Amino acid sequence: MKYDVSRETLKKADRCPHHGICQTAGGKPHCEISESINSTVYFLTCTHPIGCSYQHSFGSAFMCSCPARQEIYDKYHI
Repeated sequence: MKYDVSRETLKKADRCPHHGICQTAGGKPHCEISESINSTVYFLTCTHPIGCSYQHSFGSAFMCSCPARQEIYDKYHI
């Protein structure tokens, strides 16, 4: 399944180390979001082993700041 993300959002996500895999047919986001607070802060269930420039430590938790990943979570609850 290809997730529909706006072009504007994709431009903001230009540092994606996974080359936009979530935008390809059959691609899916690498990181799983566990919860969102007011569609502003997105917490991850775990860290990606390769690392990501959009992944940030927050105490013992990790947050996602990837605009494309956030839009996918908000639209599809994935």
